[in-house]
Amino acid sequence: MRKAAIIPAIILVIILTVLSVSVIIQQKEIRELQAENIRVSTETDGPPIGAYQKLRHGHNISILIVGDSLGTSAGAGEGHSWETRLTDWIYEKYAVRCSVKNISLGGTGSYAGYVQVMKENGGDYDLAIICYGYNDSEESLSKYYEAIIRAVRSKYIHCNIISVLQSPEREYNAKTEVINELAEHYDIDMADTIAAFNSSGYGYDELTEDGVHPNDIGYSLYYETVRNIISDGVDAYRGIQGGDIDAVNEGMESFERFYYIPAEAGVRSADGCTVEIPFSAQLTGLPGMDYERSGEGMVEVYIDDKPAWSEEMGWSDGGSVHFISPMKKEPVTVRHSIRLEFSSEDTADGFWGLIFTDVQ
Repeated sequence: MRKAAIIPAIILVIILTVLSVSVIIQQKEIRELQAENIRVSTETDGPPIGAYQKLRHGHNISILIVGDSLGTSAGAGEGHSWETRLTDWIYEKYAVRCSVKNISLGGTGSYAGYVQVMKENGGDYDLAIICYGYNDSEESLSKYYEAIIRAVRSKYIHCNIISVLQSPEREYNAKTEVINELAEHYDIDMADTIAAFNSSGYGYDELTEDGVHPNDIGYSLYYETVRNIISDGVDAYRGIQGGDIDAVNEGMESFERFYYIPAEAGVRSADGCTVEIPFSAQLTGLPGMDYERSGEGMVEVYIDDKPAWSEEMGWSDGGSVHFISPMKKEPVTVRHSIRLEFSSEDTADGFWGLIFTDVQ
């Protein structure tokens, strides 16, 4: 009986010893990385800018992710999002902390990404990852995707950018060519998950559950593709493409004239179904809406008490989704008010705000 009791005790001691040694080794590796970072920071002239140079110097970094449901790692198991794996790797590889703000919205196109970046007031970022394209139309992709790029470059002048070619495209087409051309024009790194999927050794159906959203194996390829770009950028001590760069699309300066009106600026009616937004000065611009889509719902829009247009706010895929979309292709002029008459109080509760671009 005494021998039987001694054996588990010996096993426990061995396990604890192995764990202690592993912790000591990991701490030693981190100290060595930090020492290397200090050495690099004393040998390199000039302050580090962007994520790659900051990582080389051993500085903490912040990342902004803007995309659709693939940007949110929709469908990934707990702990298997490419965002989580990326931040864990950055700590293990460079012994620094990485904060991430993910402003991706499932189901949306690049217009939503542009609005999200323009609305963002969360501070400065060293790396922005753009993950859009699949939900976009060929007609609008180029100008809205370029609007995201230019918004990031304008707001975060010391920020590297990575564009993601999304795996659901499966093969290269007119939309992927647009993204490639924009990335080349703005000297942006390209995370090509189409190539990663095709060369993975797995069939496409083995990497996704629904034909669109990757499973855990598929998202590991997203992580590895972005990780490799960051690793190469750090090794090359890659900076950023600064200065003015001419726009690819005409009229891109109109996207700089941006105005957002939050729902709180309006006055709700007693029944909760109407929101009236007063204007103190005339405004002309292209309108968009920021809202929650769920169930069935409609909104009738009145400008200066005159009917302007109606908008479907329902969502047939179950649950609810934060959505941002343009509402008109031509500018509208508002002199004193916009009134939004929703089909129900619940629909009105989902209203977040109005967007105007090309404001005059």
